[in-house]
Amino acid sequence: MMRAGAWVTAESFVPLVRAAQVETVDTRALDMLLCAVRRTVLPYFTRRTDAETADDLAQVVLMTVARDYRSVDAECVASWLVTVALNALRDELRRRAFATDRFVRTQHVAHDLTAAEPMSAASEYQELRAAVTGAANDRCGPAVRDAVAGIIDGLTVRDIADLSGTSPPTIRMRLQRARAALASVLPLLR
Repeated sequence: MMRAGAWVTAESFVPLVRAAQVETVDTRALDMLLCAVRRTVLPYFTRRTDAETADDLAQVVLMTVARDYRSVDAECVASWLVTVALNALRDELRRRAFATDRFVRTQHVAHDLTAAEPMSAASEYQELRAAVTGAANDRCGPAVRDAVAGIIDGLTVRDIADLSGTSPPTIRMRLQRARAALASVLPLLR
């Protein structure tokens, strides 16, 4: 079990939380708190996952901190932050395990459906799909590639989220990353 002092120190967060809790109109103290939290949790998640997932997990932690910082005891903020980060990481790893199992079972069904198409249309589609998903993978990574592949296959954001075990906002964020990264390659995405 990880102690709060191992990578989150109370000295660095207690003053920031207190300042954010006192502040009523100006949000600079909250912004400073969120920046400090991001600088702390992003490297932690990056060591344990890929860069895209680490960024997604950092966003989850930031949303939790922004939502709950007023109700946290400032003296206990370090252990609370560690708990929030560990819960986010654990939930992501569970989603991945579930999605991997689910994807393996549904992949065979999808393959059987494409086998019924005429061979030339299927090969053209597969070439186009491979080119687009390959470009997405080269520029963004596998999580974004899977979201792009889902869209190409005609799935909705909800379907992709269910298959990957993530939330629809996470899929929308990944698709935004893909649009930005692929805009130079595919001008229609602008």
